[in-house]
Amino acid sequence: MTIQLGTAALPAQAAHSSPPAASSAAPAFNMIAGQPGLTRLIVWAIGGTLLLAGVAVWVAAKRSNREPVSPARVAASAPSSSFWAPVAPQDIPAHEALSLPTGTWILRPHGARGRGVLKVQNGSDLDSAVRLVTAATPRKVLWTLYIRAHGEKETGGIVAGSYLLRFTLGEDWDAEGGRFREKAEFYQAGQQLGFTEREPTENEGAEYTELTVTLHEMLGGNLPRMPITEALFNEGQ
Repeated sequence: MTIQLGTAALPAQAAHSSPPAASSAAPAFNMIAGQPGLTRLIVWAIGGTLLLAGVAVWVAAKRSNREPVSPARVAASAPSSSFWAPVAPQDIPAHEALSLPTGTWILRPHGARGRGVLKVQNGSDLDSAVRLVTAATPRKVLWTLYIRAHGEKETGGIVAGSYLLRFTLGEDWDAEGGRFREKAEFYQAGQQLGFTEREPTENEGAEYTELTVTLHEMLGGNLPRMPITEALFNEGQ
C-alpha cells in the first residue's frame, strides 16, 4: 500500500568594543617655546599637587638636545602589529554542514518487535529525520531515522497498532541538539498509520501490513501533511 502526501497541507497546529578613553590621570601639557632667561613661572597641576613649570621646562630643554629620532627608526623599534591584528575571516575555519547517511538511526528501535514494514521516501531537496510515534497517549517515540534528500529507507519489525508519523526537514544536522540548524521544518502525516498482522496457520501464511509513505507533497496524493511545532515533534522522547 502506498501513501503519498498531497499538495493541500492541513493548517498548522499548533562586539565590537570601543577603544578605552584616554586616562584623565595624564594631563596634557602644551610647551610654549621660550627664550633664554625666561623667568615667568607657569603652574602645572597634577593630581592636586602644584609643580613649578620651570622643572618641566628644564626637562624639555634637556630632551631637545638629543638627536632627533627618524620615523623609520621608530617604526623599526615598534612592536609587531601582527600580535594585535584581528583574525581575518579567511583564517577562521569554515563550518561544514553535517548530512548523515541515509538509514542512520538517531534513535534505534526499542520495545516489542512485530512484522509490519514501513518504507519512507524523501523526494524533497532537504534531509529528513523521521519518527514513528505511538498514537495512544502518553506518546512514545519508537525510533528516529535519518533519510537524506532524494533518499529512501525501509524498516521492519513494527508491531500491530496505530502510529503517528512525524518528521523534520532541513539542512546541517546538529547531532547534539537533535535538530537541523538551517531551514528546519516540522510535519506530521495527516492521518494515523495502522498496522495489522496475523500469525501463520496450517493453511495460510502470516499476514502483515506494508506501507510506503512519501515525505514530499505530490499532486493527487492521498495523505496530507500538517505543519507542527518543534515541541510537538519532540513529544514522547
